[in-house]
Amino acid sequence: MEIVLLTSLIVLLLLLEYLHIKILLQSIPIRIHINGTRGKSTTTELIVTLLRSANYKTLGKITGVIPTILLPNGENKVIKRFGEPRLVEQLRMIRLANKMNVKAIALECMSVTPEYQKLETSILQPNIYIITNIKYDHAEQMGNNIEDMVNSICNSIPSNSIVVTCEDNYIYKIKEIAEKRNSTVTTVKSENIFKEVYFSHGVHPSSIAIALKIGEIIGLDKNYSFYQLTKHMRNYKSLLKKIQINDKIIYFINGFSINDVSSAHECLKTWQERTGIFSDINIILNTRNDRPLRTLEFIKWILKLEAIDKVFLSGSHKYFAKYKLINKHFNKSKIVLLTNHLLKNDDKFIQLFQKENQLVFGVGNIKNAGFKIIEIFQKLAS
Repeated sequence: MEIVLLTSLIVLLLLLEYLHIKILLQSIPIRIHINGTRGKSTTTELIVTLLRSANYKTLGKITGVIPTILLPNGENKVIKRFGEPRLVEQLRMIRLANKMNVKAIALECMSVTPEYQKLETSILQPNIYIITNIKYDHAEQMGNNIEDMVNSICNSIPSNSIVVTCEDNYIYKIKEIAEKRNSTVTTVKSENIFKEVYFSHGVHPSSIAIALKIGEIIGLDKNYSFYQLTKHMRNYKSLLKKIQINDKIIYFINGFSINDVSSAHECLKTWQERTGIFSDINIILNTRNDRPLRTLEFIKWILKLEAIDKVFLSGSHKYFAKYKLINKHFNKSKIVLLTNHLLKNDDKFIQLFQKENQLVFGVGNIKNAGFKIIEIFQKLAS
């Protein structure tokens, strides 16, 4: 009997909490939820910037590399987490938005598993749902094939909303689910000028295109929106860094936040076509032992690349990655393990890169060793 009463009490409290949050959301006319595989954080930042420029009091939140609240006054507040990310963060954001009397929220999706993605959308009840793109990643949580990932993101489409996306390959699925939920789909395309912004500031054209579409939805002039975005992006830096080591010039692409192979390949190809200056390619693969499928996908990609000089392996899954490369007959002499001891010595690390005009491309995961490698190269960047 006591168990039944306790269970009933918990259900009642959850229902009251749900109703309370629903009431709070009604005071926020613009509710934007940003989902997808790549580019969520950047897209969120751009949207927040644009809404603020149009005098919408806006609260934003990114959950990528460093989870951060984007406050209406332009200040950023890093979220201090104790343990794994929890959806309660989004509930706190709604309460904070209500307390601050904001007129717009733009929140990056923080969930990975299909069940939690759908629950998150249900909690936030966005009237604008963004799908930046859908690529093969997070296979451990979202399924072993791209179809599972497509379903996970599309099944989170809310009812009676506007869906904005740059995704081409799976647009049929996006439209199918949206139609069932009485939501409309708006597809956006990048323009050539966005590519120039990408080379200058490292912001992917699709993020710019999506932010401009949001501006159009709220009634902003496109030229005004683009001006505001480019003004904001002056704080961003190009992904490609020119590094001088003794009398040699090398080039470093900080792609550590690129977690999927297709995006990494696109980035590498784009810069090769843009510059054509690289004599050799070096890959730094920063690994995670809780992302074994990601490691395997990057190993497959590396084995297909041409003109590879060396592969540098860092992170908690580096020994597994080395074993897999050797097992696939990759030249053992071209594999270098970046141990913690080596990364603590900047000079020893830099001495690993001595060929003129070589490209060093970091991918896989930005945390831990990724941050340290970026820091070393930034000290030498011109």
